[in-house]
Amino acid sequence: MVNHHPTNRRIRSVWTGPQSTVGHVCQTAIIVLCALALVFAPLAFGAVRFWALGPILIVIGLSGVLWIVRILSTREMPVVLSTLGPPVIALAAYVVIRYGLSEIEPIACGAMMQALGAALLFFLVLNNLRHRWHITVFVWVLVGTGTFVAGYALWQGLLGGTWVWAFPQYDQYLGRASGTFVSPYHCAAYLQMVFPIAAANFLFSRRSLEQKVMMGIACLLIVAALLLTAAPNGWLGWLASVIVLLVYIIKRGGKKSRWLMVGVGLLGLLLIVALIGLLAGSDAGRDFITTERQSRAILWRSAWEIARGNILLGAGPGMFRWLYPAQRTLQGVFDSTQNEYLNVFTEYGLIGLALVLWVLGAFVMGAAQILSVRAARYSASTMSNRYAFTVGGLAAVAALVVGSVFDSSLHAPANLFTVVAIMATTLTCGVHPGGKVDDGEELPGRYTPRSLKGLNKLALVATLACVILLLASRLSKSYPADVCLRLAERDRNRCDWLAAEEHYLQAWNFDRRNFEVTRALGDFFSARATWDIARRDRLMDEALTWYDRALTANPHDADVFVKMGRAYDALGKGELANERYQRAIQADPQNVTYHAQIALHYQRWGEMDDAIVSFARAYELSGDDPLPEIELRQLGKLDS
Repeated sequence: MVNHHPTNRRIRSVWTGPQSTVGHVCQTAIIVLCALALVFAPLAFGAVRFWALGPILIVIGLSGVLWIVRILSTREMPVVLSTLGPPVIALAAYVVIRYGLSEIEPIACGAMMQALGAALLFFLVLNNLRHRWHITVFVWVLVGTGTFVAGYALWQGLLGGTWVWAFPQYDQYLGRASGTFVSPYHCAAYLQMVFPIAAANFLFSRRSLEQKVMMGIACLLIVAALLLTAAPNGWLGWLASVIVLLVYIIKRGGKKSRWLMVGVGLLGLLLIVALIGLLAGSDAGRDFITTERQSRAILWRSAWEIARGNILLGAGPGMFRWLYPAQRTLQGVFDSTQNEYLNVFTEYGLIGLALVLWVLGAFVMGAAQILSVRAARYSASTMSNRYAFTVGGLAAVAALVVGSVFDSSLHAPANLFTVVAIMATTLTCGVHPGGKVDDGEELPGRYTPRSLKGLNKLALVATLACVILLLASRLSKSYPADVCLRLAERDRNRCDWLAAEEHYLQAWNFDRRNFEVTRALGDFFSARATWDIARRDRLMDEALTWYDRALTANPHDADVFVKMGRAYDALGKGELANERYQRAIQADPQNVTYHAQIALHYQRWGEMDDAIVSFARAYELSGDDPLPEIELRQLGKLDS
């Protein structure tokens, strides 16, 4: 439909024509590659390890290259920015700037690469997913992968599975379903986003009866798996998505069918809530809830203390883990604050939090406009796959918004990339106008590509090339270093010292700023010294050299001080060892392990009074380490 406008107003063309064969092939390849990334990420432990994240970023970068080829293959190129484009660009740019200002580059590098990868994925999906079959592919990719993850989680929860693929689950997660993810919280966040996509297609799409039955089965499996994760973020996020779905059921249905569906939905909702209440009311459930509530509140207070140091810009990407020890209130290692908003505020400051809220607000507004335009254009009885995906996308983001209060689920790249793909796909579901539109006229709720040519097209290509080159420059160092490091760990476990040393040094040559590599080299020479008594002193000196390099690269890694203390103890240098233990305790004064280690040091050198004091301090801090209690009982300083 073409609107007529007064001749004194500027008109811009809306791209509606065909594309070249090269452009079509590139577009199809981009869709396939993005879909593969969305399947691989959740199946590879949520892509929380760099060996899994690296290939995903490579696929996204390759897709970006194909998009450049597609742009250059035609004289005019349709480009969609959408209402979400400016905040996404602003947020990605801010993360890159914050990366440039970071205190420790290797720590911030991972967060920067994830942000660039997510932003690039957003625009790839937004500008290349146009046809109905593209949306259908993404629907089945999300629902199919989510159903598999849910089925695997059900196997874990019902049959007592203690493995995630071929790896044993961490002790703190035993008895809880986590699917193909490491953390049950990450699994719950993923399932709460996939559920509304399946449910909306069951309720609102014009798919066949057989396909809707499959969607219904997927919904039931996902809900059952969510219950077994015992993750509050998943439960509350799911409830938020159901509320959004019920709102649009009321809007779309006739008077009779509307209230029938609402009644069925509310009944199911009440049953689920009642089941959650029963689980929470049990002794184990009450203990779990009490522990969760207390630990989160304590952790959030520590995060606030860290954030106060730089409220505007934050502590820096990925720095919470390394700054937390100075504000420690709970034992253990914490990579995040277990609250996504607080985590953004802590690491990126008020500016980062404002940009994230802008992204969320722009998406909600854009999705609501699409649904409003489609509701006005089509009758309530008309089923629509695009309408269904938009409702599902809005409900998925609502689930994530609520669930993020109780966990930092976007730290799992699988969840970040999934929600980005859902948001981008949702925005492609606007009504597709044709012809020409007024250049000054806003078109909320419509999918309107702008035609770029000439210098504008070259500027877009240059921007994409810069993003891809920045991503590639970091990946070319970080990913090979990570691969070599893993090979070295494998060789070390086999006591193949020569091969392990070769791989460790290869990792260091790839990325000399990576403190994990230098620390691992220190551990390697320290371990080798225990096997090679004849060369023990020389190997220990080599270990100390690498530990010094690790501290230079990351002065917040207090564990290295303890490792150096052990090395000096082995060399018979008690005073130097004591100095390193003291520096570890100064950096992390509430760490049970550090107090226990210096107590062992005192015990080794016959300073029993100091050893008892340090063991007693470790025991008071009530960590999971049983060593202080055992030693105090043996020394007769603790009643049975």
